[in-house]
Amino acid sequence: MRLINGRRRFLIAMACMTAARVIPARAAADPLADFGGRDGIKAIVDDLELNYMSDARLRPFFANVDRKRISQQLTIQFCSLLGGGCEYTGANMKGVHRGLGITMEDFNALIEALQDAMDKNKVAFRAQNRLLALLAPMHRDIVEA
Repeated sequence: MRLINGRRRFLIAMACMTAARVIPARAAADPLADFGGRDGIKAIVDDLELNYMSDARLRPFFANVDRKRISQQLTIQFCSLLGGGCEYTGANMKGVHRGLGITMEDFNALIEALQDAMDKNKVAFRAQNRLLALLAPMHRDIVEA
């Protein structure tokens, strides 16, 4: 196991345990600055899609869905969560994931795919933690098994 995977597992566990306490962003006029702005968020989501479609653990969950719409909704959702002025009006997490049989291992695999996308886009570790802490509580609505 590579050290980075150990770091990732620790990071995921910490994000889940500290989900109620969001790591504050450094003072910046644009809360998306650490992510490259809205264009940076879109690039991260585009790379996330490439990552989950190349991962045999995740690909089945996305085989028969409108991936373009998912990417658009994730971009808006991340922007909204980070306080970037976007309003997420998409489906609620519980309803859209119901019946998919998603496990905590599947959820963690997607988080790893997201971390790889953020690493590729040179998002600082602290900023990654901030987004992951915002996403971590969603496991309650997504994970079924």
